[in-house]
Amino acid sequence: MYASEFIEEKRGWSLWRERSNTSPPEGLTRQEHYWTQEVVFQASLFQAFSETGTTYDAVAGISLGEVPAGYAAGVLTFDDLLHVVSEIVPAVLAATGGDLIAVPAPIDKVRSTVGDTPLELILDWPSLSVWALPDEHAKKLHRDFRSAGIVYARLNYNCMSHTRHVDRASLAAGLAHLPKRDFTRPYYSTWKGGKMGASVEGDYWMHMISEPASITGLWNELRRDDLTDVIYFGSIPADKDLFASLPERERPTSFVCAESLLSQQKSPGRSGSSAPRPRTIAAQLRSDEFAADPYPFYHNWLKRGEVHRVVEEDAWIVVGYDAITSVLRQPALFSSDPFKSLSPSLFGADPPAHTRMRRIINSYVTPQKLIARRESVLDAASEIISSLRRRKQFDASLDLATPLAMTVAAEWVGLRIEDAPRLAQMVPALARPADVVSAFSEKRGLIHELADNPEFSDSETAEFASFLMIAGVATVRDLLVFCVYSLRRHPEIVESLQADRALIPMFVEEVLRLEPPVHGLIRRVTGDTLLAGKQIPAGSILWLMLAAANRDPAKFEKPDDFVLGRSGPRHLSFGSGIHYCIGSHLGRLEAEVMVELLLSDVGKFVEDERGPRFEFGGLRESQPGIRGIESWTLSFPDT
Repeated sequence: MYASEFIEEKRGWSLWRERSNTSPPEGLTRQEHYWTQEVVFQASLFQAFSETGTTYDAVAGISLGEVPAGYAAGVLTFDDLLHVVSEIVPAVLAATGGDLIAVPAPIDKVRSTVGDTPLELILDWPSLSVWALPDEHAKKLHRDFRSAGIVYARLNYNCMSHTRHVDRASLAAGLAHLPKRDFTRPYYSTWKGGKMGASVEGDYWMHMISEPASITGLWNELRRDDLTDVIYFGSIPADKDLFASLPERERPTSFVCAESLLSQQKSPGRSGSSAPRPRTIAAQLRSDEFAADPYPFYHNWLKRGEVHRVVEEDAWIVVGYDAITSVLRQPALFSSDPFKSLSPSLFGADPPAHTRMRRIINSYVTPQKLIARRESVLDAASEIISSLRRRKQFDASLDLATPLAMTVAAEWVGLRIEDAPRLAQMVPALARPADVVSAFSEKRGLIHELADNPEFSDSETAEFASFLMIAGVATVRDLLVFCVYSLRRHPEIVESLQADRALIPMFVEEVLRLEPPVHGLIRRVTGDTLLAGKQIPAGSILWLMLAAANRDPAKFEKPDDFVLGRSGPRHLSFGSGIHYCIGSHLGRLEAEVMVELLLSDVGKFVEDERGPRFEFGGLRESQPGIRGIESWTLSFPDT
């Protein structure tokens, strides 16, 4: 029995049916309801994972996730879990005041700026830290940060739930009934940062959840123990981002997302057996199977219609070409504001604000100006490929595509290459003018010209510089790798290109259609509307799967075939309408130049036996769905 079913049987109501219900069950506040769902959701995940027959060496949990992690480790029974969470939730909600803030600045700089202000470090990553801030000190901290040029974002969570101010009396009531329990597997807590002993006591639990520690410290502890298989269980896909900026050796060995397991059919399984194919659309989108090959899923959804309701995500997925084109060309009805926290002035803006921004930018970013950069792109690509020839073995993503995309984007924007990675990792909405000005290269670029324009504010200049670095690196990188991938998978195409290099632009267009870097965009519906025969209420979130539309059989003959010089409608890989990709011509140019330089070698490359490792991320508020090849080891021929 799943934990969710256990709850339904014991309490008489279902967490999963209530997820989209704004009215929580009687006796629970909305926040208590949400957090109880979170804990039981993760407990259900552990139970589902166990049913696959897979074993693990350690489990880890964050914040409230410590409780279901204790359940998975064998420390707590499920009844214990219910008792503990029933007291933890009101205990942390009892404390009032304060907020969590995310600060994209070095920890030492934050500490030196705040002085005696009681700001408490909660989690730290290489490029971002999270701090607890009591309300009464917020104004002073804001002044201090502003003077020091530090920007922070409020996370809108009660900081007292992660500090020493937890209501210990309430917490003790939930823990008092627990006897000492022996561990069956190591159990780790981010707040304590290390492995607990052979038994757990109430006092120790209270101390543990009220003592913050860094996530880096946790994974260092795991590595020191030389554990071979560390599993971090997250209840939402975004949890994976917690580890994205850590060194690879410090990340969990595996990441398992709840949606990819809870939707599976129950199966006792056995060690080494493959898990059942996930059933729901949401689960399929989050699965490794989808990341490796999403196109069978797209074809299945297209057969069933252009638009589908994704109940468990409270969203609609749109896969048909005509439906997506209709959405992208009606910005008043289908707003881009889900991306506002990423780029409020451009990517997440609607008319008239977006119209003003594009009017200014379009005079600087013309197809002619971008195509005129061919010589500089050729120089950068030639230098990088020459260095790889000397090295012999290289990673197609890390050693070829990323440096090329980064170099070209930095030179175009007008930034020093050594500062480009920093700006490419920023959230554009949080980029500061000082960050950009300090990165200006001596050679003028696009951002210098925009900075001189009185219509462009300093904050807009900073946002745009960061956004161009993100878009110009991440998506172009994936396009470049997929060009190499397509050449390797279609040797007959290589022969055609070698015979007639004028076909290279057609090749790049077909790669863009078949293997687009951006698979999905998000829009919010501003008014009740009918889309492809489905009634969509105002406020709904739409997932626009561009990659599915690019293979819509209603629009493309033999949609899965690689056809040079394909006629018919234009692919949607750069979008459509007012948000059509501003750097599309430069991305095409980089791909064409790289393909031309590699044509004589690509057929002779030696592939690592592991092959390419695909990844798919995004499709949540502020982030599009991007699919790429995370790593792929290749070698130049010896001769």
